Amino acid sequence: MIARIQWRGDTGVRVLKAAEGEVLDLAFSPDGRAVAVAVDYHGVFLWNLEAPSPVPVRLAMDGGYARGGLHFSADGRSLAWRTMAGGRRVYHRDARE
Repeated sequence: MIARIQWRGDTGVRVLKAAEGEVLDLAFSPDGRAVAVAVDYHGVFLWNLEAPSPVPVRLAMDGGYARGGLHFSADGRSLAWRTMAGGRRVYHRDARE
């Protein structure tokens, strides 16, 4: 199964597709400009929703696959998640993203 996210926003219905697998968790950034999805055995994908045709960026998975627990920081610049090994990973978004 392809991980598929669909919602109605200001610009109509948007559909995002990632790797095959079960969607474990989903989180929107506080400003609503990005969405992150944890897909079973495939990692965490991040989309810039301001792009005309958003393309997922697969985040580095040093130390294990994502298990969920996605959480953006209050300023939206960092994203944290739980790994299958029981650890936590943090990704810091570049100011240009």
